Amino acid sequence: KNYKVRKLYHKLQSTRQEIADTVDAFNEDRRELESHHNELLKDYKLSLLVIDNFIPPEEKKRISSRLFYDDEDDVWRMMPESEPTRVLSRVISKTTERRPITEYARTARDIGLNYRYKGENLIELNLMHLERTTKDYRGPAVAPSVLSALEAALKGEDDIDVDASPPENKPYKR
Repeated sequence: KNYKVRKLYHKLQSTRQEIADTVDAFNEDRRELESHHNELLKDYKLSLLVIDNFIPPEEKKRISSRLFYDDEDDVWRMMPESEPTRVLSRVISKTTERRPITEYARTARDIGLNYRYKGENLIELNLMHLERTTKDYRGPAVAPSVLSALEAALKGEDDIDVDASPPENKPYKR
C-alpha cells in the first residue's frame, strides 16, 4: 500500500511539474506574440502618420479604391490603373548647360556681379605682376689676352683619329 501511495505521489509531482512547464512555455509565447503585436502596431501607426501628413487626400482615395484583398495568397494587392498617369519629363533649359537654369540666372551669371548664380568656376584670379628678382646670365669676364691665347691653342690642333675596332685574333705560337 505504501508503495502505491509513493508511486501515485511521484506521478502527481511529475504531472504538476509538467503543468508548470506548460504554463511557463505558454506565458513566454504569449509575451513574444504581445511584443510582436506591439511592434506591428507601432509600424502601422507610423505608416498612417506618414500617409495622413504627406499624401494628398485625393491621391489617398484613388489608391485605396484600387486595393483589394487576395484570399488565396493572403495579401493585399493593387489593381492596375485604368488610365496610367503620365510622368512629366525633366525640364531642359538649354542643351549646352549641365543643369537646368533660368534665363534670369543665366544673365546674372554672364554679367558676373554675383557668384550665387555660378554653378562652377567660382574663383577668378587675376595674375599678380611682381618685380623681377632674377638677372640675365652674363658669362665670366675674361681678359682679351687670355681669350686670344685660348683661341690660338684650340685652333692649331688637327683632328685626332682613334681606331676603336676590336683587334684581330691571331694565333699565338710558342
